[in-house]
Amino acid sequence: MSKETRFNLIVLVVLLAALAPGAVILFNKKLDPDASMMYLPSVLPNAFSYNDPWERPPHIQRIVPELTGQWVRILAEEFMNDPNVREVRWLSGMISQRRGFELVAVGEVEEGWILGLVVWQLKDEPDPESWIITVNGDQVQPRQVVLRRTPREVREELKGLGMVEPHRQARWVDLVLPGAAWDGMSPIEIHFATPDRLDVDQARFRLGRGSNAAS
Repeated sequence: MSKETRFNLIVLVVLLAALAPGAVILFNKKLDPDASMMYLPSVLPNAFSYNDPWERPPHIQRIVPELTGQWVRILAEEFMNDPNVREVRWLSGMISQRRGFELVAVGEVEEGWILGLVVWQLKDEPDPESWIITVNGDQVQPRQVVLRRTPREVREELKGLGMVEPHRQARWVDLVLPGAAWDGMSPIEIHFATPDRLDVDQARFRLGRGSNAAS
């Protein structure tokens, strides 16, 4: 083998080594079912989803995307349309401080009140068995925690609004409060913690009749 041939082979090996990582990334992106078309430009959306946990420019509004909102409502109706649940108030966009959970429905039951939550993603993804949930300072045990996979069209919608990692799953959680614990109208504080973390996520919601504002 001539000296020139050996030199060309060395150059070829170096080029292949340099290009290999990019080829792997490109191949993985093509395999991602949630990835946008590679020929489309990456642009800053004119709105972000209300449940996007990333810090975003404050001048760009957050919205409840249509398909996401519809799926959340369907999920809420599945669990709240119960003969034992009366006077249900359907809520929208009532998201926690870190955007890890939202309050989607409130109803009346024989014991007092039932709160329907959708938990999108809590910080560090603690196991539901380790959750410590308090409502207005009193610890409450979930009546049920149900894991659901997020529909693909919802993930695509969230990705189209700039969410880096659209939620692949969410949990339905409902809490039952004694009638004396809340009057159904005043602000309500919900706090998620774990034995080793006291600040996983929290929210203070104002629930006047017909209101869906969060503070």
